[in-house]
Amino acid sequence: MTIINYDQRLVRSKNPYPKGPNDWKRFFSFNTDAKVIGIQYIVTALFFLLLGGLLGMLVRGELITPPSDLFDPTVYNGLYTMHGTVMLFLFLFPMLSGLTNLLVPPMIGAPDMAFPKLNALAFWLVPVFSIILLLSFFVPGGPASSGWWSYPPISIQNPLGKMINGEMLWITAISLSGISSIMGAVNFVTTIIRMRAPGMGFFKMPIFIWTVLAAQLLQLLGLPALTGGAIMLFFDLSFGTSFFRIEGGGDPVLISTLLLVLFTSCCLCNGASSFWYFFRTFSCLCKKATFWI
Repeated sequence: MTIINYDQRLVRSKNPYPKGPNDWKRFFSFNTDAKVIGIQYIVTALFFLLLGGLLGMLVRGELITPPSDLFDPTVYNGLYTMHGTVMLFLFLFPMLSGLTNLLVPPMIGAPDMAFPKLNALAFWLVPVFSIILLLSFFVPGGPASSGWWSYPPISIQNPLGKMINGEMLWITAISLSGISSIMGAVNFVTTIIRMRAPGMGFFKMPIFIWTVLAAQLLQLLGLPALTGGAIMLFFDLSFGTSFFRIEGGGDPVLISTLLLVLFTSCCLCNGASSFWYFFRTFSCLCKKATFWI
C-alpha cells in the first residue's frame, strides 16, 4: 500500500490550489487549465446560441408572409447571413471545442493539453473575432449580406466604396476563426498522439478519441486552405485583386468547392463524433449495449 505524504500547508488550507474551484475569476482570465477552457468555450457558445436564435426568430418573423413586412431585402439578407455565421462559427465550433477540451485529456489519461497556452489563446480569439463580427452591424451599409458561405462575385462587391464595411469585417472575423481552429487542431492532434497513458495504444483508444483525431486531422488539411481563401477574398474586396474575379482571370468556383467539400466534412465528422459518444454513454447507463465496438 502506497502512503502519500501531503504538504500540511496544503491540507490545512481552505483552498489548497491556486485558481482552485472557489476562485470564479479564473473563468474570466487567461487560464491554461483544459477544464476551465472547456467551460469557457461552452458558456460562450451558449451565449451566442441565444443571439443566433434571436436572429433566426427575426428571419422567420419576416418569412411569415410573402411581402416584406419587418425588413427590407437588404436588411433581411444581412440578418440571414449573420444568423448562419453566428450559429456555425460562434456556437457549433466553440461548443465542440469545449466538449473536446473537457473529455479528451481524462479519456486518454493526460494531465492537460499538450500546449496549454496555445489552447488558451485559441479560446480568447473567439471573443475577439465575435466582437469584430458584431461590429459590422454599426458600419455604413450594415453587416455582410452574401450568406454565411460568402460566395464570390457577390461577396467582393463594395457599392459604397468604403474601406471598412460589413463584408470586410465578416471576412476578417472568419479568418481569425480559422486561425483559432487551426491552433486547436494542432493541440488536439499532438495531445492524442503524444500524451496517451502508458499502455494505451491507438487501438485501445475510445471511439470518441478516434473521431476527434480524424476530425482534427481533417481540419488541419482543410482550414489552412479555407483561411487562405478568406484572405484572398479580403484582397479582392479591399484592394481590387483578381483571385476570384472572372474579368481578371480569377476562378469564383474555387472557394465554393473548398467550402462544400473540406469544410462540410469537418463539420459532419465533429458532429458525428459527439453524437456517437453520447449515444454510447446513454446505452451504457441503460445497461443495454446497442453497438459493439
